[in-house]
Amino acid sequence: MSQKSRRSGIPAKDSARSDFQRVLVVDDSEGIRVFLTHLLGIRGYEVEAVEDGIKALEVIDRGGIPDLILLDIMMPGMNGMEVLANIRARNTQVPIVMIS
Repeated sequence: MSQKSRRSGIPAKDSARSDFQRVLVVDDSEGIRVFLTHLLGIRGYEVEAVEDGIKALEVIDRGGIPDLILLDIMMPGMNGMEVLANIRARNTQVPIVMIS
């Protein structure tokens, strides 16, 4: 049975069972980026956060393919669906969770 953090009630991360170590957060809202980075960071994940789709694609193109992407749907410029299509066009099969 997994342990829970006394403060948050969130089950403690069991690194032996997790397939995800590196997470890319893509969101134009600074508050959401900070929140998710902090939340995932205290759970032991390595997190990189960027504010738009162009920067997300730059991370992927430079070989920084994460284990999971949290991708905002509604962003100015390139929206989340366009970013998703661009990522898939690169034959990258990284799991992507769309957030809004």
